[in-house]
Amino acid sequence: MRIVKKEAYEKEEAYELWKNKGHISLRSCDICGAIGVFIFGWLLWYVYNRAGVSGWKIFVPIIFFYVLGMQAHPIFIIIGLAIYVYAWHSIRKTIKNYQERYNRELEEKT
Repeated sequence: MRIVKKEAYEKEEAYELWKNKGHISLRSCDICGAIGVFIFGWLLWYVYNRAGVSGWKIFVPIIFFYVLGMQAHPIFIIIGLAIYVYAWHSIRKTIKNYQERYNRELEEKT
């Protein structure tokens, strides 16, 4: 029960950060995500932080698997890309939910 309350509080806090940091849009998320594939995910980390979510949790594994793929076996690069695609999809879903919630709040005010 306590974990659920903590997660709900963190989501609420992330939403408030997103509102206060300038509403990163889905289009910006997609542009940063597409370019970020070629620069090791830095722009996706930026999108996570603008959305109020810690980007380090996803950025570190992506870099780890990329470096491991360059040094050990190329299959690890594919694993890193799979994590990247999952992270991109996840943050898009989060931003879409934020935008829908924000639009509902605006409709309630008017």
